[in-house]
Amino acid sequence: MAFTYKEAVEKLNSLQSNAALLEKLRQAGPRMNEKSLPEMRDYFKRIGYEPKDFDKLNLIHVTGTKGKGSTSALTQATLHHYDTSIKTGLFTSPHLVAVRERIRINGVPISEELYAKYTQDVWERLEATKEEAVRAMNLSEQDTKEILRNTREHPDKPIYFRFLTLVALHTFIQEKVDCAILEVGVGGEYDSTNIIERPVVCGITALGLDHVTVLGNTIDQIAWHKSGIIKPNVPVVAFEQVPAAMEVVEKRAQEKNAPLTVLHARDVSKLDGVEIGLAGLHQKYNALTAIELVKIWLKKMRGVDFTEDVPESFKKGLKLVTWPGRGQELNVRETKYSALCDNLTWFLDGAHTVESLSTCADWFKNVQKKVTSNDEVLRVLVFNCTHGRDAARLLEIISGIQSDIKFDHVIFSTNITFKQGYTADNTNKTVTLEEVTLVQQELAASWKQQVPYFDTDNIHTVPTIEDAVDFAVELAKSNSKQVQVLTTGSLIMMALPRDQAKDVLRGLLHAIFFHRLLINVVPRELRVLETSVSITDSEEVQNLIEEKVSDFMHNTSPTQVKQGKVALFFYEKRLKKNWFQFSKTEEFVCWEQWVITLNLAPPPTSDQEKTRSIKSAENQFRQCLMKILEIVNESKEHIPSITTTDGNPFPYQIAIQSQTESWNSIMKRMIVTDAPSIATNSNNNTAIPTSSHPPHNNSSRPNSIKSERRMS
Repeated sequence: MAFTYKEAVEKLNSLQSNAALLEKLRQAGPRMNEKSLPEMRDYFKRIGYEPKDFDKLNLIHVTGTKGKGSTSALTQATLHHYDTSIKTGLFTSPHLVAVRERIRINGVPISEELYAKYTQDVWERLEATKEEAVRAMNLSEQDTKEILRNTREHPDKPIYFRFLTLVALHTFIQEKVDCAILEVGVGGEYDSTNIIERPVVCGITALGLDHVTVLGNTIDQIAWHKSGIIKPNVPVVAFEQVPAAMEVVEKRAQEKNAPLTVLHARDVSKLDGVEIGLAGLHQKYNALTAIELVKIWLKKMRGVDFTEDVPESFKKGLKLVTWPGRGQELNVRETKYSALCDNLTWFLDGAHTVESLSTCADWFKNVQKKVTSNDEVLRVLVFNCTHGRDAARLLEIISGIQSDIKFDHVIFSTNITFKQGYTADNTNKTVTLEEVTLVQQELAASWKQQVPYFDTDNIHTVPTIEDAVDFAVELAKSNSKQVQVLTTGSLIMMALPRDQAKDVLRGLLHAIFFHRLLINVVPRELRVLETSVSITDSEEVQNLIEEKVSDFMHNTSPTQVKQGKVALFFYEKRLKKNWFQFSKTEEFVCWEQWVITLNLAPPPTSDQEKTRSIKSAENQFRQCLMKILEIVNESKEHIPSITTTDGNPFPYQIAIQSQTESWNSIMKRMIVTDAPSIATNSNNNTAIPTSSHPPHNNSSRPNSIKSERRMS
């Protein structure tokens, strides 16, 4: 019986995820699992392939720390639009919404039907060879019987990412692609994609300190792993690296007699006047790498030799490339407001760090180069952030382009979605006027200070996102100019029915702990909606999460829309000298905080509403997981040194919004004051002691808080 798409995804999720492999490797240290490629060869043999079979895919293999996914997408788009008769395959990770996004034909994710079909092919071929594979493991007779009876996990099958590698290459063979572009998962030397033996060309994007516990903690160690994709006599394109990394890449290329082309940042001038579909200077660096990869591929496979830096036939693909998670342009004609106006365009970017906002600013500045006269356009900035101090620092990036862009209006909004009175289902009564306007007032004051010449009548603070949208629409209705609205600084806020909130909140908290509980753990999996989340095996963490999720549900009304907040704090334990200098006491200094904001609505009533609700919640949840990954990957320098191997080095605590205490008061107490308990709205309405991890802090705001992360 044929797999449905849902069944195929469930089969995949029944396997250990790539995070589990990373955890095993992290515990082993930088010495990688040298058995990984022999194991992959065995898996491929069991489904009917030898490594040489993939030579017919005319592969392009791409690795790096930064930009390998974007470079792969740019390479695919450039090659496909150069000649649409060239059928391309693209394998990347991770996915944003659906797992089939990882496997693309001609830039389009394969259909649910194809994903189910090829997953079933691989699964059933592995099942058919299961007994032989299990008996070859030399396990006890009892263990062998349990595995063959399916009463154990799947030791006879590869883990999540490796299984997807099998499915991807099987798909590309069956679909007869002319060129397959493979993005490395982790590293290169021992990555499952490195099963291939004769790619046409390899690419190495910018390297940096990433996956340090897996690949090594120095740039040359990481460079060694990344350059492991270099093959004998196969051309390799590398973007310039720091000297230590470049030396390793050059040495490994020389050892394998692989012709090496090195691209330099100064070469970006070659792209002057060339439109790139992805925003930011770093994407131009990626485009340079993609162009060179395509040139080499076409020369080897089609005998085409280019003399131009950027062939004219490449420009369409470079312009039309799209990659999820980057700046989005949305015309009002694509929204429910299309009947009200037709001269409004939104430019949306969820940037929330200095680096990402810089990229956002560059993107919007480049968009404005198309504007021939400032008299034609009215520009509006909508800035949404949840914490005044952080937001003010981030706001400097946007205000810094005012001399170039000249915004006519600036709107500061909370991330509360709907205004009161919109519908009964979307009413929010849990936030006071003071809490709603405080951060926006701080931002407005900060903007006035940073841009002193700005017309104060055009600086607006609004309590909801809906108010900001309405303001922009009214502005467009009353104006003949084109209205362009840059919306940024926004973090993800989840809006979902109460019956989904418990599982979603549990999943988000577990996901954060999985990346920030810096102890040896055995990864487990938690099913949330249609997504599997990697979690730790810590009973203490699991019990704390269950307790706080229960408190959260108790503290939010089941009869109307409510906005609930949960904060997760991580502390550093320090010794503090007493005033008379003769004794020391322990203090707990917060080094990171996360805030999760959930808008809760009553459960949907009709089947159609339920289907839409589940799909929306699933998409939002996956976006939040991607945001968590993005934050933990780019924010590491503020993590304190681990000074003990005795248990958990960093105490933690979870705070729940209470009906008896304001959120501002809770946050202040958790970060600023000495308070060993969190007020809750339990049956007896008393404070619950948190003696296992008391969040004691200095009596003043600690200077050591270098990074305050929020998921909303």
